[in-house]
Amino acid sequence: MKSIVKKCLYTLGAVVVVAALVILITPPTSLATVFLGDVNITNSTSSPVNTLDVAPMHAWVTSATVPISGSPATGTVEIADTQPANSRYVIENVSIYCTGPIGSNFDAGIITYNSNTETKSTYNYVPLVFQGNQAGKALWVGNAATKLYSDISGGTVMAGGDMTGTGTGTCNFSISGHLATP
Repeated sequence: MKSIVKKCLYTLGAVVVVAALVILITPPTSLATVFLGDVNITNSTSSPVNTLDVAPMHAWVTSATVPISGSPATGTVEIADTQPANSRYVIENVSIYCTGPIGSNFDAGIITYNSNTETKSTYNYVPLVFQGNQAGKALWVGNAATKLYSDISGGTVMAGGDMTGTGTGTCNFSISGHLATP
C-alpha cells in the first residue's frame, strides 16, 4: 500500500514540475491566449453595455464682485446667471478674496433661495484668513468645498459680505459647480 501511495506522489510531483517548466518556457502572450481566450466586448442597440444612470451635468462657473460700504458696511450681489428651466445649480466650490482698509475684518458667503417663494435666509459663510496688508489694503482670502443646491424653479444665488472698520471694501467671488437636470 505504501508503495502505491509513494508512486502516486512521485507522479503528481513530476506533473507539477513539468507544468511549471511549460509555464516558464512558454511566452506570456501564448499563455494569455490559452488561459483567457479571446474576449469580445461590443455595444449594440440590441444588447447595450450598461452605463450609469445619472442626470446630465453641465459645468458651471461664475464670478461676482461685491462692493461693501455704509454703516454697517455690507454688500450683496445677486448672481446674474439665468438658470435654465427644469434645472438647478449645484454649487461645489466658493473662493473669495476681500480687500479693504488696513485694520478691517471681513465675513463673506453665499446664499441660495427661491426668489418666487422665499426671502433671503442664512448665509453659508466661507472661512476667511487674513493674508496681511498689501498695497495699502487688508487682504482676506477663503475657499470652501460646498454642496449647495438652488431650487428648480426660481432658484437664486446671492453673494454677500460684511466688513468691520470704516471705509469701503470689495469681496470678489468665484463660484463653481454644475447645472443638473433632474
